[in-house]
Amino acid sequence: MRIYTDLKMLVKSEKPVVLTIGNFDGVHLGHAFLIDRMRDVAKANNAEIIVLTFANHPQELLKPNKPIFKLTTEAEKCSLMENLGVDVLVVLEFTAQFAALSVEDFFLYISQHMHLSHLILGSDAVLGRNRHGNAAKVMSIGTRMGFDVVYLKPLHIDGTYVSSTCIRSFIERGDFKAAEKLLGRKVAKSE
Repeated sequence: MRIYTDLKMLVKSEKPVVLTIGNFDGVHLGHAFLIDRMRDVAKANNAEIIVLTFANHPQELLKPNKPIFKLTTEAEKCSLMENLGVDVLVVLEFTAQFAALSVEDFFLYISQHMHLSHLILGSDAVLGRNRHGNAAKVMSIGTRMGFDVVYLKPLHIDGTYVSSTCIRSFIERGDFKAAEKLLGRKVAKSE
Protein backbone atom coordinates (compact mmCIF):
# COMPACT_ATOMS: atom_id res chain seq x y z
CA MET A 1 0.00 0.00 0.00
CA ARG A 2 1.25 3.47 -0.90
CA ILE A 3 0.60 6.26 1.60
CA TYR A 4 0.51 9.93 0.67
CA THR A 5 -0.11 13.06 2.74
CA ASP A 6 -1.10 15.28 -0.18
CA LEU A 7 -3.18 14.63 -3.29
CA LYS A 8 -0.47 16.40 -5.30
CA MET A 9 1.79 13.42 -4.56
CA LEU A 10 -0.43 11.15 -6.67
CA VAL A 11 0.72 10.60 -10.22
CA LYS A 12 -2.45 10.82 -12.30
CA SER A 13 -2.76 7.95 -14.72
CA GLU A 14 -5.52 6.70 -16.97
CA LYS A 15 -6.06 3.75 -14.65
CA PRO A 16 -9.53 4.14 -13.16
CA VAL A 17 -9.89 4.79 -9.45
CA VAL A 18 -12.47 3.47 -7.01
CA LEU A 19 -12.47 6.05 -4.23
CA THR A 20 -13.97 6.38 -0.80
CA ILE A 21 -13.72 9.32 1.57
CA GLY A 22 -14.10 9.40 5.31
CA ASN A 23 -12.46 9.52 8.69
CA PHE A 24 -12.44 5.72 9.10
CA ASP A 25 -11.73 5.95 12.82
CA GLY A 26 -11.51 2.43 14.20
CA VAL A 27 -11.45 0.77 10.76
CA HIS A 28 -14.37 -1.33 12.00
CA LEU A 29 -16.48 -4.01 10.29
CA GLY A 30 -18.60 -1.36 8.55
CA HIS A 31 -15.44 0.05 6.98
CA ALA A 32 -14.30 -3.46 6.03
CA PHE A 33 -17.69 -4.04 4.38
CA LEU A 34 -17.27 -0.84 2.34
CA ILE A 35 -13.72 -1.72 1.27
CA ASP A 36 -14.84 -5.25 0.31
CA ARG A 37 -17.37 -3.65 -2.02
CA MET A 38 -14.64 -1.38 -3.41
CA ARG A 39 -12.47 -4.43 -4.12
CA ASP A 40 -15.31 -6.04 -6.10
CA VAL A 41 -15.82 -2.88 -8.18
CA ALA A 42 -12.07 -2.39 -8.65
CA LYS A 43 -11.60 -5.97 -9.85
CA ALA A 44 -14.47 -5.66 -12.34
CA ASN A 45 -13.04 -2.40 -13.73
CA ASN A 46 -9.29 -3.07 -13.47
CA ALA A 47 -9.16 -0.10 -11.12
CA GLU A 48 -7.12 1.02 -8.15
CA ILE A 49 -8.59 1.37 -4.66
CA ILE A 50 -7.90 4.74 -3.03
CA VAL A 51 -9.06 5.72 0.45
CA LEU A 52 -8.97 9.42 1.30
CA THR A 53 -8.94 9.92 5.06
CA PHE A 54 -7.78 12.44 7.63
CA ALA A 55 -4.91 12.60 10.11
CA ASN A 56 -7.10 14.58 12.50
CA HIS A 57 -10.79 14.06 13.16
CA PRO A 58 -12.84 16.81 11.42
CA GLN A 59 -14.65 17.41 14.71
CA GLU A 60 -11.35 18.62 16.22
CA LEU A 61 -11.55 21.61 13.85
CA LEU A 62 -15.31 22.05 13.48
CA LYS A 63 -16.32 21.47 17.12
CA PRO A 64 -13.20 22.13 19.21
CA ASN A 65 -15.24 22.41 22.43
CA LYS A 66 -16.57 18.87 21.97
CA PRO A 67 -13.53 16.60 22.39
CA ILE A 68 -13.50 13.21 20.74
CA PHE A 69 -11.28 10.26 21.46
CA LYS A 70 -9.91 8.40 18.50
CA LEU A 71 -10.41 4.66 18.26
CA THR A 72 -7.14 4.17 16.37
CA THR A 73 -3.86 5.96 15.94
CA GLU A 74 -2.82 7.01 12.46
CA ALA A 75 -0.30 4.13 12.36
CA GLU A 76 -2.98 1.61 13.36
CA LYS A 77 -5.37 3.01 10.77
CA CYS A 78 -2.71 2.64 8.06
CA SER A 79 -1.93 -0.94 9.08
CA LEU A 80 -5.60 -1.94 9.18
CA MET A 81 -6.24 -0.33 5.77
CA GLU A 82 -3.30 -2.22 4.29
CA ASN A 83 -4.67 -5.48 5.72
CA LEU A 84 -7.99 -4.76 3.97
CA GLY A 85 -6.26 -4.53 0.58
CA VAL A 86 -6.28 -0.78 -0.03
CA ASP A 87 -3.87 0.21 -2.84
CA VAL A 88 -3.41 3.86 -1.90
CA LEU A 89 -4.16 5.65 1.36
CA VAL A 90 -4.22 9.45 1.21
CA VAL A 91 -4.03 10.88 4.74
CA LEU A 92 -4.81 14.60 4.67
CA GLU A 93 -4.82 17.13 7.45
CA PHE A 94 -8.41 18.38 7.85
CA THR A 95 -7.86 22.14 7.74
CA ALA A 96 -10.10 25.21 7.67
CA GLN A 97 -9.19 25.60 3.98
CA PHE A 98 -10.29 22.02 3.28
CA ALA A 99 -13.51 22.48 5.29
CA ALA A 100 -14.32 25.62 3.27
CA LEU A 101 -14.35 23.79 -0.09
CA SER A 102 -17.74 23.39 -1.70
CA VAL A 103 -18.50 19.81 -2.69
CA GLU A 104 -18.24 20.85 -6.36
CA ASP A 105 -14.80 22.41 -5.87
CA PHE A 106 -13.69 19.37 -3.90
CA PHE A 107 -14.48 17.01 -6.79
CA LEU A 108 -12.89 19.37 -9.31
CA TYR A 109 -9.73 19.22 -7.19
CA ILE A 110 -9.94 15.41 -6.90
CA SER A 111 -10.32 15.08 -10.67
CA GLN A 112 -7.00 16.88 -11.18
CA HIS A 113 -5.20 14.08 -9.34
CA MET A 114 -6.99 10.87 -10.30
CA HIS A 115 -9.16 9.30 -12.97
CA LEU A 116 -12.19 8.77 -10.73
CA SER A 117 -14.51 6.09 -12.08
CA HIS A 118 -16.42 5.07 -8.94
CA LEU A 119 -17.09 6.74 -5.60
CA ILE A 120 -18.33 4.41 -2.88
CA LEU A 121 -19.52 5.95 0.37
CA GLY A 122 -21.13 4.90 3.60
CA SER A 123 -24.81 5.65 4.04
CA ASP A 124 -24.17 8.61 6.33
CA ALA A 125 -21.43 10.32 4.27
CA VAL A 126 -21.91 14.05 3.73
CA LEU A 127 -19.23 16.06 1.95
CA GLY A 128 -18.25 19.67 1.38
CA ARG A 129 -18.63 23.00 3.12
CA ASN A 130 -21.45 23.07 5.66
CA ARG A 131 -22.20 19.42 4.81
CA HIS A 132 -24.07 20.47 1.64
CA GLY A 133 -22.83 17.46 -0.29
CA ASN A 134 -25.69 15.09 0.47
CA ALA A 135 -26.37 11.94 -1.59
CA ALA A 136 -28.50 13.71 -4.22
CA LYS A 137 -25.90 16.45 -4.72
CA VAL A 138 -22.94 14.03 -4.91
CA MET A 139 -24.81 11.78 -7.35
CA SER A 140 -25.59 14.79 -9.54
CA ILE A 141 -21.91 15.78 -9.54
CA GLY A 142 -20.95 12.20 -10.41
CA THR A 143 -23.32 12.24 -13.39
CA ARG A 144 -21.90 15.56 -14.63
CA MET A 145 -18.26 14.54 -14.10
CA GLY A 146 -18.59 10.96 -15.36
CA PHE A 147 -18.14 8.80 -12.28
CA ASP A 148 -20.53 6.35 -10.65
CA VAL A 149 -21.64 7.01 -7.07
CA VAL A 150 -22.77 4.27 -4.71
CA TYR A 151 -24.00 4.81 -1.15
CA LEU A 152 -23.96 1.56 0.77
CA LYS A 153 -26.73 0.59 3.14
CA PRO A 154 -25.75 0.67 6.81
CA LEU A 155 -24.25 -2.50 8.23
CA HIS A 156 -26.00 -3.87 11.31
CA ILE A 157 -24.68 -6.61 13.57
CA ASP A 158 -27.19 -8.14 15.96
CA GLY A 159 -29.46 -5.16 15.34
CA THR A 160 -26.77 -2.57 16.15
CA TYR A 161 -25.66 -0.06 13.52
CA VAL A 162 -21.89 -0.41 13.05
CA SER A 163 -20.36 3.04 13.45
CA SER A 164 -17.38 4.65 15.15
CA THR A 165 -19.78 6.70 17.28
CA CYS A 166 -21.52 3.55 18.51
CA ILE A 167 -18.19 1.85 19.25
CA ARG A 168 -16.99 4.91 21.20
CA SER A 169 -20.21 4.79 23.20
CA PHE A 170 -19.69 1.13 24.09
CA ILE A 171 -16.09 1.79 25.15
CA GLU A 172 -17.09 4.81 27.25
CA ARG A 173 -19.63 2.59 29.04
CA GLY A 174 -17.03 -0.14 29.52
CA ASP A 175 -18.85 -2.62 27.26
CA PHE A 176 -15.73 -3.84 25.50
CA LYS A 177 -17.37 -7.04 24.29
CA ALA A 178 -19.99 -5.07 22.33
CA ALA A 179 -17.31 -2.71 20.95
CA GLU A 180 -15.16 -5.66 19.88
CA LYS A 181 -18.09 -7.25 18.06
CA LEU A 182 -18.42 -4.12 15.87
CA LEU A 183 -14.66 -3.63 15.48
CA GLY A 184 -14.10 -7.25 14.51
CA ARG A 185 -11.08 -7.44 16.82
CA LYS A 186 -10.00 -6.88 20.41
CA VAL A 187 -10.06 -3.32 21.69
CA ALA A 188 -6.52 -1.95 21.33
CA LYS A 189 -4.81 0.03 24.06
CA SER A 190 -5.34 3.26 22.12
CA GLU A 191 -9.08 2.53 21.97
